[in-house]
Amino acid sequence: MKRRIGRTKTSVVAELIVGGNAFEDQSGNPLTSQIKRSEVGPTLDSLLNDVLKPIGIDSFFPLGSTGKKDISGDIDIAIGPVPTSDVKALKILKDSILMGIQRIVGQDKAKLVGQNIGIMYPISGNPESYVQVDVMLSGDPSKTGWLMSGTGSGVKGVYRNLMLSYLAKLRSEERPGTKITLSFPGGVQVMQDNEIVTPRTEDTEAIVSALGISAKPSEITTFEDLVSILSGDSSVSSKLSGFETYISRYLQSPDTSVEAMKAMGALKNALNLRETVRLILRLV
Repeated sequence: MKRRIGRTKTSVVAELIVGGNAFEDQSGNPLTSQIKRSEVGPTLDSLLNDVLKPIGIDSFFPLGSTGKKDISGDIDIAIGPVPTSDVKALKILKDSILMGIQRIVGQDKAKLVGQNIGIMYPISGNPESYVQVDVMLSGDPSKTGWLMSGTGSGVKGVYRNLMLSYLAKLRSEERPGTKITLSFPGGVQVMQDNEIVTPRTEDTEAIVSALGISAKPSEITTFEDLVSILSGDSSVSSKLSGFETYISRYLQSPDTSVEAMKAMGALKNALNLRETVRLILRLV
């Protein structure tokens, strides 16, 4: 069944989770630090046993590059399943979880950070140092894990999601009256003529289908995987160069320019490789 909502122009929305320093002193200096890969596991075990289990949360799902990089600026985890479709119920639950965490770690060491709960938590074996742990409430933590995937090497996972969002923009433009939106977390929603035809879902097959990607979700867990598939898709390959404009603010920011240029390099390599293969096949 379609659901009618207010009129909007055909467009695409991408909401990306970006790590940051949520805990600072009065001078704006971060109170949290980086964490070594060897410290991530024990720190998360401590968080689970000493904070989450006492408030009724028995497990979590690591997100992105958590535990994969040699050094991480923060840690991302998902908990659930929770009723994400009911906004009011989700807010009540999130507030309750936040208050429970604050009772254990201290009110100044846990707060809302965007859609997530941020925790300033002591690093195991180094209790004088703290790491920021972002806790995401998810309807399906395993599928959220795919949405927020990252390998810890190569191009950062956020650029895979930016490419998925750019693809949603291209697919929306192909179909008059269509609006495909992506949210990380949250998943995909498809509208046609201002009516919801695919309610927001984190189902990985639904996301891949809505974006018209000829691959299984398991085959596009990295930016390199995704651009390799898209560079061979004649319906979008000629438009992939527009990704540079799409991520211009990342390319221009001193904080993200290096990683953004790495993503553009990988994209150009994939496109050049495909073109080389086409030329060879034509010669043969």
